[in-house]
Amino acid sequence: MLDHPRKPRPDQRPLELYSVVTLMEPVECDGKTAPRGTTGVIVDIGRTPGVYEVEFTRPFAGVATVKRKQIA
Repeated sequence: MLDHPRKPRPDQRPLELYSVVTLMEPVECDGKTAPRGTTGVIVDIGRTPGVYEVEFTRPFAGVATVKRKQIA
């Protein structure tokens, strides 16, 4: 039996404000769909663990609420 806690998987680690992230799947953003691979910046961290507000500028400008598993 292990005496130390397991390290969280990369997709489970919390991210910091202003981190640059990439979408791992398409996400609805202001009535449009930001495709997989879109890069954005975390501009707010939700009260619920693993929820973030991410701002995108390309292919269009907008902010989306995403879960940790949706970004890398």
